[in-house]
Amino acid sequence: MPRYESESESVYDIPAILVAEDDEDSRTGLCRLLKSMFKKTPVDWVEDGHLLVEQIQSHPNRYGIIISDFNMPIMNGADALKRVRAIDPSIISCIYTAVSHKEAVNKIYPAGIDKDHVFHKPDFNPLLDFVEKSYKSLLEMRKRYQRVAV
Repeated sequence: MPRYESESESVYDIPAILVAEDDEDSRTGLCRLLKSMFKKTPVDWVEDGHLLVEQIQSHPNRYGIIISDFNMPIMNGADALKRVRAIDPSIISCIYTAVSHKEAVNKIYPAGIDKDHVFHKPDFNPLLDFVEKSYKSLLEMRKRYQRVAV
């Protein structure tokens, strides 16, 4: 069952981060780290790729970044992110996996995920660096867009 940091659907000026991870310990640890880094940012989670796609469809414009495990039940991370890209190509997405780099890259490349967006467990640091840089970039783009739209 998906978990939402904030039930307020009307507050989308702060893009949320969505974590798709079936392993409870990995999910809990990653979400804790993200919440400590991004204190005002909602961090939501789902347990599989199918729920990931449903979450994006049900909450358009809520998410700015998705972090997905590769191996998950029902639908793997690469297939889920390929579907997400078709729904909203502006969402920044990455894979965080225990699968070997070569195997992951070979399977995620057709999904449109850049090889530089594949990170490996248990090392959180490269993933967190990527998310931090991507989130800052995302906020800057949104600010520029809001200035142009006004």
